[in-house]
Amino acid sequence: MSGWRQMLLVARRDFVQRATSRPFLLTMVLVIGLVVVAGPFLAQLGRADPERTVGVVGEPSGAFEDALAVAAEQVELEPTVRAFPDRDAADAAVEAGDVDVAVVLEPSPGTLVWASGVDPRLGTVLLAALRADAQSQRVAELGLSPADLQSLVAVPPPDDLVLEPSDPADSAEQAAVFVGMLLLYLSVVLFGQFVMLGVVEEKSSRVVEVILSRVRPYHLLAGKVLGIGALAVVQIVVLAVLLFVMATRVLFPDQRIDLGVGLIASIVGWFLVGFAFYAVVYAALGSTVTRQEDMQGVAMLPLAFILPGYFIALFSTDDPNGPLAVAASLLPPTSPFVMPVRAAATEVPSWQVLLSVVLLLAATYGVIRLAGRIYTGAILSIGQKVSLRQAWRSSSHLPT
Repeated sequence: MSGWRQMLLVARRDFVQRATSRPFLLTMVLVIGLVVVAGPFLAQLGRADPERTVGVVGEPSGAFEDALAVAAEQVELEPTVRAFPDRDAADAAVEAGDVDVAVVLEPSPGTLVWASGVDPRLGTVLLAALRADAQSQRVAELGLSPADLQSLVAVPPPDDLVLEPSDPADSAEQAAVFVGMLLLYLSVVLFGQFVMLGVVEEKSSRVVEVILSRVRPYHLLAGKVLGIGALAVVQIVVLAVLLFVMATRVLFPDQRIDLGVGLIASIVGWFLVGFAFYAVVYAALGSTVTRQEDMQGVAMLPLAFILPGYFIALFSTDDPNGPLAVAASLLPPTSPFVMPVRAAATEVPSWQVLLSVVLLLAATYGVIRLAGRIYTGAILSIGQKVSLRQAWRSSSHLPT
């Protein structure tokens, strides 16, 4: 049987076994349910209730009402004005929650009565209205007409000069890249441990002895990474489609989100290479332990590289051309996280992107060869835990 066929058979077995397992199905149901529930909830949080009730003590002028309407429209509020005969009635309404705030017009410049805290948006609106009311009174006292007041206080608006106009598509691209980076992080941590768990289970149950009688260790390792990696891709595609539908239909229904084929291909490409890199690492480390109880300590080792890449990527948008961001985007194992974020935040030179891809592919190949040798030396050490050095040495005496 050819090596490719052996690898594909192992991949199919691991894919079906993990895809039909109860933990995986439960995780998928929980994650999908969380996205479906969280989407409308976040959308509702983003749409704050615009309605406000304002109690007024005194006789508001036309200028007060006009300024209140204009200022409220600018901050997307819909205030309703209720008149009260005196301050006591207005205070009682505020304490009872019947009105959001009471405005006492006299004496000038007026008083705002809040129940427990100040609403900044509503306070700004009322301040503009009170100023307009005070100006109207001063104009009446001076005997000026509204046109005279307008000529005195009117100030022409400043000119807007934008040096680097922002493209709305840039925000969508950056959001998509961040989602892709987060999915890569979650997939590496979750499915990388699935790879490790599969290796440990076969080693502890001695099933690996039967498998290795027909399959070479290198092909077994590659098949595991391919099968569980395919399962990770399926889950990520489902989640990505669900998130896209949620964003376009629920969170931002009025905005057109057009990511483009190039951006999607870039995100998928970095995801695949990054996942392959770390999945092989998890498989090699899993072959050095025998019991599942020993997995937790070993599984922490890849996080020493995953977490720095993740956090550097988060801060790369503020300074995408800084020395740390540039170095992390070029060098594996942090480049799968940082380079897509840099490319979305700024114009990255083509040679840097090419160098990053070449270095990551070379590192992935090197890790595959290294992991294959460690896997070969450690996988047959049934019933005992071996160090990386011991696995490396013992592999030289075994066929690969």
